Amino acid sequence: MSQPSPDTSTDFGYERVRREDKARRVRGVFDSVADNYDLMNDLMSGGVHRLWKRFALSLTGLRPGQVALDVAGGTGDIALGLARQVGTQGLVVLTDINAAMLAHGRDHLIDAGHVRGVEFVQANAEQLPFADGSFHCVTIAFGLRNVTDKQKALASMRRVLKPGGQLIVLEFSKPADALRPIYDAYSFRLLPLLGRLVARDEASYRYLAESIRMHPVPGPAGARMSGHSKWATIKRKKGALDAKRGKAFTKVIRELVTAARLGGGDPAANPRLRLVVEKARALNMPKDNIERAIKRGAGGGEGERYEEVAYEGYGPAGVAVLVEALTDNRNRTVGEIRHAFTKHGGNLGQSGCVSHLFEKRGVLEFDRAGLDLDRLMEVGLEAGADDVVESESAVEVLTDPRSFEAVRDALVAQGLEPAGAGVSMRATTTVKLEGAAAEQMLKLAEALEDLDDVQGVAANFDIPEAEMERISS
Repeated sequence: MSQPSPDTSTDFGYERVRREDKARRVRGVFDSVADNYDLMNDLMSGGVHRLWKRFALSLTGLRPGQVALDVAGGTGDIALGLARQVGTQGLVVLTDINAAMLAHGRDHLIDAGHVRGVEFVQANAEQLPFADGSFHCVTIAFGLRNVTDKQKALASMRRVLKPGGQLIVLEFSKPADALRPIYDAYSFRLLPLLGRLVARDEASYRYLAESIRMHPVPGPAGARMSGHSKWATIKRKKGALDAKRGKAFTKVIRELVTAARLGGGDPAANPRLRLVVEKARALNMPKDNIERAIKRGAGGGEGERYEEVAYEGYGPAGVAVLVEALTDNRNRTVGEIRHAFTKHGGNLGQSGCVSHLFEKRGVLEFDRAGLDLDRLMEVGLEAGADDVVESESAVEVLTDPRSFEAVRDALVAQGLEPAGAGVSMRATTTVKLEGAAAEQMLKLAEALEDLDDVQGVAANFDIPEAEMERISS
């Protein structure tokens, strides 16, 4: 029997099948396992799948009254959690391509008392039947690997997200080499055996085990490290930041004065001041300079008073740019910032035009070379980190600002010293740039960062690391 050609085929477990046949065969698997799906998941994972679902739900950022979509969510576990987050004034839509799984999820939510504010739609993840920008959050848990065209499904999910919305994908990965023999025995002996004994369907559970192995592990191309973070990493390695240390001292002194004025001169009782002191030490600022700046701010008096101001605008190709400044003269500062935008292909916008595309996050950056990534993830997540993201040369641990210090201290205690650390604004969605637009955007970012009054610049550009290296060379 002839095999389908690579252009028209896809994987169904370890088997190659025609693309048009995969959805039908996956539907058959879930028709068979639907009635015992929750029980089998608990048996196969020891209940751990529920902990991972709980973790995914903790990342949604949903508020009461908002709208969420759960794709391939037939069991209803994620949809139930979403419904609790958005409340009775919000809306959750649960979709699944399989009618039996959808019915299973509907029964689950009804049994849990969630009748209002939840809708059920049988739909293909690759062709979601919703208008653009419909949802504040879209989730898919342990379902992406069963989709025929994963990129098409991801594009469809992103299309229905509102600007700044969250797309959360929970999926299996692959074990470390040392665990592979145990995992192989678990996957190809225990899972099919449980399928035969509990669900009386060994073949379907063998497919589920094989589909996990065939699902690609996200690599650097799938990382979502912010464009500004990648650019800062490259500049740091090239020594460009050291060349501007004098200007950096001036900016940190302003931060020290302002933090001490607002919260007092004791770093132990002033978290903001504590972080700025650590930033100053990272720049090798002399201790006397730090103490003088703190005394100047904590002493009150009529010395310089800096005002915190945020400016928003757009860079090349519509990139969102958020500029944070400390200034004693608003007219001077806004004039300098407007000039930088205009000179480098952007424009200064009105207050609120892009701020909704950013959120404040704790960020700990590590050089990738020689890093024990598994250990970093284990310690970081256990200490309360929200996420770990990768690029080709660096890894970032992201935290809630409130847990930043606890996560950093836990990592340092285990010998995992970050190359950079701080609390900053992060983009929640990105714009991909290449070529001339990428060059112009980086020139705008540098021009803004070079202004004395500017303390921080955040932008939602996504430029390939190789392109950044080329531009900076």
